[in-house]
Amino acid sequence: MRDKTPVYIIFALLFLVLTTFTIFQYRHTSINAPAVVNLTSESAGGPTAVQFIKKGEYPSFVSGTMEPGNIRLELSPEGFENDAFKVRFFANAHDLILDTYDLALMTTLEYENRLLKPLRSDRMKGHHDSGLMVFDLGILHNPDSLTTFSVTVRGLPKEEKRVFSWR
Repeated sequence: MRDKTPVYIIFALLFLVLTTFTIFQYRHTSINAPAVVNLTSESAGGPTAVQFIKKGEYPSFVSGTMEPGNIRLELSPEGFENDAFKVRFFANAHDLILDTYDLALMTTLEYENRLLKPLRSDRMKGHHDSGLMVFDLGILHNPDSLTTFSVTVRGLPKEEKRVFSWR
């Protein structure tokens, strides 16, 4: 009778590879993200995503779809590190190449009547990508006081102006 140990090892390795791939493939899915409380239209004509948050919490919000000609964009504020405010993005497109869109040029953060461009932003590539935008807010006496802010992205297909508001 032959030893079946090599067969079991191969199946175990295959299982680990498939499990790892599945986890990394779906790591950006926000199944447990809070539901949108309100969705309104701005007077300028673009969609406005409004979420109400508790002090110090920054839930994710998604705009757009994976339909042809559109880009699904998820923004997930991560909070402060030193004087920088970080916002993670996840972008997915069915038939568009993300390389042509530069979030550093297309994005603004508005808070306390200030309008800021990102200090830096990772470049998007391919059809599915994620990265980080960093905004320099200067010295805030209390970073926890940033509970009302919005991030606006202009120039993505289907929705020229996407406004994500947390308050």
